[in-house]
Amino acid sequence: MLNIPMTRVASLALPLLVMVVGCGNRSCSTEAGYVQGTVTSCSGSLAPGTQATILLGGLPCGCGETPSCAVVVSQTGIQLTPSVEICPVVGPSAPCACLPASCTFTTPGAGTYTVTFPTGAGTTSQATVVVASGGAIECSLGQ
Repeated sequence: MLNIPMTRVASLALPLLVMVVGCGNRSCSTEAGYVQGTVTSCSGSLAPGTQATILLGGLPCGCGETPSCAVVVSQTGIQLTPSVEICPVVGPSAPCACLPASCTFTTPGAGTYTVTFPTGAGTTSQATVVVASGGAIECSLGQ
């Protein structure tokens, strides 16, 4: 029979429990996010020439970090490319959340712009966002 002090067992068990229940970086992967559901326009207009954020919802549930988002603004529109940290579910208490990606960028001049974002399986969808005087610094696309 092994004679292991209880304090030693506890000191070994805690890191193992954190690895199993938590979503550590070693067991997670960052994957391209995609919007689930139909989105046609941003929830409100954005002010021109400001740092603004489009909250891109309807992404798959992920673990750990808040989804990130790359933004490319051009004369023809705004391209959003979210990414989500996905972790294997290892138990009923695995911490997962369905969070929107914050896509932050400097808004172009006043006008109506096409926003393109992924919808899964290599497909994209488009919605519109209005940039106008008196607009906000945040709007939402998706749930």
